[in-house]
Amino acid sequence: IKKITNDYLKEFNKKFDLELNKFSSLESQSASFSDDIAYNNHDIDDGFRAGFFSLEQLAEVPVIGEILHDFNKCHGQTDDNIKLYAITRNLIGKMIYDILDNSRHNINKYNIKTISDVRNNKDFVVCFSSEMQKNISCLRKFLKQNFYSHTSIAIMDMKSQRITEELFDMFYNNPNLLPMDLRSCISDKCSSKDVAECVCEYIANMTDMKAIDEHKKLFNIHQRF
Repeated sequence: IKKITNDYLKEFNKKFDLELNKFSSLESQSASFSDDIAYNNHDIDDGFRAGFFSLEQLAEVPVIGEILHDFNKCHGQTDDNIKLYAITRNLIGKMIYDILDNSRHNINKYNIKTISDVRNNKDFVVCFSSEMQKNISCLRKFLKQNFYSHTSIAIMDMKSQRITEELFDMFYNNPNLLPMDLRSCISDKCSSKDVAECVCEYIANMTDMKAIDEHKKLFNIHQRF
């Protein structure tokens, strides 16, 4: 991180230097790219099962087209759900082996011997190869066009944003609506920032269904308490 813009992070970093101007540990880098692998493949699965795109459309992504082509040679008559499983299974495997091979290459390339070498390196040590990164970029472009930007998703995003904003405004302007244990933390001496933090923490701890139920309770006059 070249510049810390979050006030809370700045305050914490003053007390405990996180060395955010350096790269993270190998474990942290591995976790970050593992998230990429999981999210991309889960979104392929979710998007297909929700009917946002077909296997034929998905095969337009080169790396997935290759996987599906090889699978169809032996299992061409297989159900689409099985084909989808084969796609995500093989793609996850390709991503994992790519990041392992490329990370080994980087360890030798940058002569990594210690954790300090990792933190002070000029680039990620654990990362995808340039070829795999191109494949992932192509996949993300496909998912953005056919899944993330879909009207149904945009409607749900709008609803979730509205629910969050309206809950915050209601609790912030009416702290007496907060649970009793949280109300005890708010006094007349509390600043507007303190109240906002308390409300944010309360909303952030809600599940999706809890937020929806809480919104109904506050804004639906026919909702029983």
